[in-house]
Amino acid sequence: QAAVSDVQLVSATAFQLLKQRANGAAEELINKYEQGTETKSEQELLAIGALKLGIPGQEAQGLSLLEQAAKMAPKEQQPQLLLASAYLQQGKYKEVEALAKEWLKDEKMKVQGLNMLAFSALQQGNDAVALQYIQDALAAKSELPFTYLLKAVSEQAKQDNAAAKATLET
Repeated sequence: QAAVSDVQLVSATAFQLLKQRANGAAEELINKYEQGTETKSEQELLAIGALKLGIPGQEAQGLSLLEQAAKMAPKEQQPQLLLASAYLQQGKYKEVEALAKEWLKDEKMKVQGLNMLAFSALQQGNDAVALQYIQDALAAKSELPFTYLLKAVSEQAKQDNAAAKATLET
């Protein structure tokens, strides 16, 4: 329990330092915390990894920590979604797609997988591919607002403003 509160304190402090653009101080704080703990829980890896993504030059280490956390908890959604989001931020579309395709095998994660594949396709300008994933998510009875947002973005990309508006009003 102490480790969780320690990482929360370090995370909150480092986040404030990053907001103040004191990247060096945030990096030093994170490094000291890492040196002081031998084994790290999934939550610690997630927190430190997410922080490192925000520090220039530390992105690769942050991504590595998120990958470790996701491996520690392969069936938990939070680490998987954070990792996919980090891959997207880094433009690592092949990794996003591989992760999302794994989710398709799990009924609890299937719609998130389809959404992530659609979002990745949209980011790469593959609107037709994105629309197919969105339609698959809707066919899977998605009730996630993100699915409808993706559908509206896809319709907007096709200059179909009326359809996009109708989707958002659904």
